[in-house]
Amino acid sequence: MVSLLNSTVQISDGTTFRCKGVARSLARNFKTILVSETPESEGIYGLKGRVRIENTEIIELHVGRRLPGWLFTLLRLIRDRKVDVIYCCNEWKHYPFLLLAARITSVRLIFEAHSILTEEQKHRVSVINYWRGKLTESLVMKESDRVVALSDTIVQHYSAIAKMPLCLVPAFIELAKVSKPVEPRSSPERRRLGLIGPFYLPRNLLDLEFMAAQLGELDERIAIIAVGTPPESFKESRIEFTGYIPDKEAFLDEIRSLDAVVIPSVEGTFGPLTKILEPMSLGVPVLTTPQGIVGFDSVVDGNNILVFPPDGLIKGINTTLFDDGLLKRVGESARATIVEWHSQEGAEKALAHLVIDVTKDKGGS
Repeated sequence: MVSLLNSTVQISDGTTFRCKGVARSLARNFKTILVSETPESEGIYGLKGRVRIENTEIIELHVGRRLPGWLFTLLRLIRDRKVDVIYCCNEWKHYPFLLLAARITSVRLIFEAHSILTEEQKHRVSVINYWRGKLTESLVMKESDRVVALSDTIVQHYSAIAKMPLCLVPAFIELAKVSKPVEPRSSPERRRLGLIGPFYLPRNLLDLEFMAAQLGELDERIAIIAVGTPPESFKESRIEFTGYIPDKEAFLDEIRSLDAVVIPSVEGTFGPLTKILEPMSLGVPVLTTPQGIVGFDSVVDGNNILVFPPDGLIKGINTTLFDDGLLKRVGESARATIVEWHSQEGAEKALAHLVIDVTKDKGGS
C-alpha cells in the first residue's frame, strides 16, 4: 500500500498534476491512496469526487483543522489502511510531521523534490524563513528513506547533503491524454499567445503583470489568452481570460488552440515546469527566458524551445510568432522531446522499482 501526500489548493496547480500522475503510475503496481491537504473553505477545488484513478482511494485532509488533529488523522489512516510507504510530493511545509508519522508507524518515507526550495525562496521570504527552509532541506535529505528529484539540477544541488544518492525521475506527461494532433490555430493575420495560470500563485501573477506592462510594445495582431481566472481588480482589455477550467481535457484543448505559449519568468524555478511540458507535448511552441528553463535538462534554444532575455522577450514574440515555418519546426521538435525524455512509461518503471526497493527491509510492498 502506497500513500501519496500533496498539499494543494486548486486542482489546476501544476504540483497537483504531478502528484496525480505519480498516483496513476504507482496504482498500476500498488494499491494507492492519494491524500490531498485542502483548506475547508476551498472544498470546491478539492480532488475528492472530481478525480478518478483506478486502484486509488482519494482522501482529503482539511488543513483548517488544528495540526495535532491532522496528525492523528494521518496516523489513523496509516494504521487502518496498512500503509507501507508514504510518497510525499514536494510537501516541504509539513515534512517534520510526516517524518514523525513515518517514524511512529515504521512506514517508509519517500520525498519528491520538484525544485530547490531555498533558491526559490531566497528573494521572497524573510531571513528567518529562509534559514527555516535550509533546516527543512537538511532534514528531508538526511532523514527520508529515498529522495526523488525532477531534474539533474536538483540532484547536483542536494547531493552534497543527502545521506544517499538521489533518484532522478524527470517530470513526465501522460502521452495517451495529449496525443491528439494539433489543428491549425489562428488566421495568418492574427495570433493567439497563451499565458498559463492559475494566477493566484505569486509566480504566475508576476508573469501576468510582466506581460501587462509590455502590452504597448506587443504587436497589435497578437491576442494574449490567459488560461485561468483573472486576479481581483485586474483589468486589461487586451488580455482575455478563459476563466477556471476544471477539466483536464478542456484545459488541453485550450492549449491546442494557441499559436504559442509564453513563460516570461524573471526568477529560475530550479525545477521543470509542467506548464512548459504540456504545451511542448502538444506541439505548441513555448517562448520563455533563460530563467524559465533552469532545471530543464532536455531543452535546447532554437530547437525545441525559443529563449529570449527578459528585455528582449517582446521583440522576440513579435518576430517569431508570424514565422510559421519556425513555429512548426520548434513545435514538432518539442513534441518529440517529450516522447523521448518525459513519457510516463519510463517514469512508471522507475517509480515501481523505487517503492519495491525501499520496502525490502520491511518484507512487503
